[in-house]
Amino acid sequence: MGEKNIHDGHRKRMMKKYRENGIECFEPHEVLEILLFSVFPRGNTNEISHRLLEKFGSLENVLSADVGELTGVDGIAEAAAYKIRFLGDFCRYHDLPHAENVILESPKDVLKYFGGISGGEREFGVVLFLDSRHKLVLKYIIRDNFYDFLEVGVREIVLKAVMSRCEYVIMVHSHPETAALASSADISSSNQLAAALKAVGITLEDHLIIGSESTLSLRESGLLGKK
Repeated sequence: MGEKNIHDGHRKRMMKKYRENGIECFEPHEVLEILLFSVFPRGNTNEISHRLLEKFGSLENVLSADVGELTGVDGIAEAAAYKIRFLGDFCRYHDLPHAENVILESPKDVLKYFGGISGGEREFGVVLFLDSRHKLVLKYIIRDNFYDFLEVGVREIVLKAVMSRCEYVIMVHSHPETAALASSADISSSNQLAAALKAVGITLEDHLIIGSESTLSLRESGLLGKK
C-alpha cells in the first residue's frame, strides 16, 4: 500500500508540473514516463522509461519500435508493447491530414499531401486507399522496412482494400537521406501487390518513393508491371 501511495503521489506531482509549466519543462525520459501512465495504471514508469530510452536511444525510436523489440525490455509484456505501439501509430496518424475531401490524382498531389519532400531519419511507409474519384478513404501506416513488410503483408493490404471498398491503392515510402531510387525489392513487392489487388478488381495506381531531394513514381518510370 505504501509503495502504491508513493507512485500515486509522484504521478500527481508530475501532472501538476505539466499543468503549470507545459510539456516543455520535461526531459525526454519524463515525457515518456508520463506517456506510460496510460500503459501502466500503477507502478513506477520512471524506471521503465529509462530502460526503453537506453535500449532505443530516443523517444521517437521507442514509439517506432516493433512489439518484439519492446517485449525484449524488462517490464514490458506483450499487452503493454501493443499499447506503446498504438501510441506511436497514433502520433503518426495525427501528423497526417485527415482523409476527408483529400483528392489524390497525381504524384504531385500525394507529395503535397505529405507536406513536401522529407526523407526523415527512419524509413516510413503508407498505403493510401482511394475511391473511384481518387478521394482518400483510408490510410494504413507502416512504420519501418516497407518493402520487407510487403513480402508478408500483401494479404492484409488486400483485405483492407476490399473492406474500404476502394478502387485504387497508392503505396508511399521514404528512402531517408538517400536518392529516390527503386530497388529490386521495391519493384518485385509492388508487382506482387498489384497482381493480388487486380485479382479482386482493385488497381495499384502507383508506388511513390520519397527521397531526400526527389520523388520517384514507379508508374511514371514504367516500373509497375516490370518483372
